[in-house]
Amino acid sequence: MGQPVRVTVPGGDLHRGVREPDHLRMQTYRATVTLPAAHRDHAIAELRREVQRLSTAERGLELPDWSTLSVEGPVEVYGPRGEVCFEYRGNVKGRSIAERLAGRS
Repeated sequence: MGQPVRVTVPGGDLHRGVREPDHLRMQTYRATVTLPAAHRDHAIAELRREVQRLSTAERGLELPDWSTLSVEGPVEVYGPRGEVCFEYRGNVKGRSIAERLAGRS
């Protein structure tokens, strides 16, 4: 569906049915959280909270598409007092609510 359909008519070509792919209109949000213990479910909850904060603060109203959430970790890191902590990184795509309301979803 991403390629334009060309129809030859007398006088030139017409484009029809061409729509920009969804992934080109989506913003990618990246978040990192550090926890005192390795706990994937807690990390996912914290990553979701951080992405929600980023998506509303950065561009106004954005809708994260949670089906695109990917999580990496845990990775052992040292905290500010030398303690071992666990870092998780997450990526999620989001789309502007204004685009959705305009019918471009």
